[in-house]
Amino acid sequence: RTARWPFRMTRTKALDLARGFRTYGAQWAQDGGIWHPLAPAGRTARWVAGSSRDGGPWQQDRGRGTGGAGEDGKNREDRKNRKDREDREDLEEGEEGQGVSGSNRTWDGQRPQPTPLSPLQNVLATVMASYGALRDPRRADLVSLLGETTGERALRGLLARMKDSETGRDVLRDRPAVTDAVMRSLEHHAPDTFGGAYYRFMRQRDFRADERPPVRTLCDPELAYVALRVRQVHDFWHVLFGCRTDVVGEAALKVVEFAQTGMPMTALAVLAAELRLEGSRRRLLNRVYVPWGFRAGGKSADLVTLYYEREFGRPLDELRALWRIERAPASADGRGGVDDPA
Repeated sequence: RTARWPFRMTRTKALDLARGFRTYGAQWAQDGGIWHPLAPAGRTARWVAGSSRDGGPWQQDRGRGTGGAGEDGKNREDRKNRKDREDREDLEEGEEGQGVSGSNRTWDGQRPQPTPLSPLQNVLATVMASYGALRDPRRADLVSLLGETTGERALRGLLARMKDSETGRDVLRDRPAVTDAVMRSLEHHAPDTFGGAYYRFMRQRDFRADERPPVRTLCDPELAYVALRVRQVHDFWHVLFGCRTDVVGEAALKVVEFAQTGMPMTALAVLAAELRLEGSRRRLLNRVYVPWGFRAGGKSADLVTLYYEREFGRPLDELRALWRIERAPASADGRGGVDDPA
């Protein structure tokens, strides 16, 4: 007995099969031919490269970690004119209604449409953002994107801690946003108060609270707010811990953040600082500020759950004692603290 083929290939079936291959081949060629499996990588690369457009100006943190260098007089003047114009616009908006600390703007009105990533795109975005952030730590958009692609588990832990805390639940309910309008409302606070120290810190360094990149990939509204909250209170922590905004100061505060949040992005930021520093500055970071950061972050209150906006009028030293804040040690040159120039 001869073996029989498991199915009969009629002429009609053969024509249908050939037509199907031809259609798939045309679509395959249109999608990039042999490079079709790499199409997600190309789309992700274009999306990450466009983060400076979608996530805010890529030089928004150019004064952080650089000692303020790299900005010429014309750029500084243009930035000041733009800031004055936006100040007037925000003041006009603020007259319509007042909320916490002089601002009626909450996070819900600022959140852009998120862009969910597939698992493959998440990995690719992590690799690309890590490379870009290591090359230029001033790329706040890439650093923030890296926090989203690598820190979802840590953010869920922070969200759970906020829900377990009374003040954390209040923050999640009100969803306050740290904006330029909030900062300007603190102008007349006494210099020794938390709000007055924060205002002076931001003004002396020409920082803007509105410059923090938006959350771009997290679709869960609560999770996205926690991610943005961690970014926005970063400057509050500068004031409380007395960390400068040069490379060593930023890295030291990132150690505190890692001890508090466990987010992988903070560890990468410290690694980037290690690569940029040389000689005595690197030894200073490793011998003084890294141990201090773990110690200070471990002993202080749960910083993510605090409602900072309610404490602007309290003396700064009183808050440090209440929240068990250990100030950063002064460096060998005696510089340190929020009153120092950037």
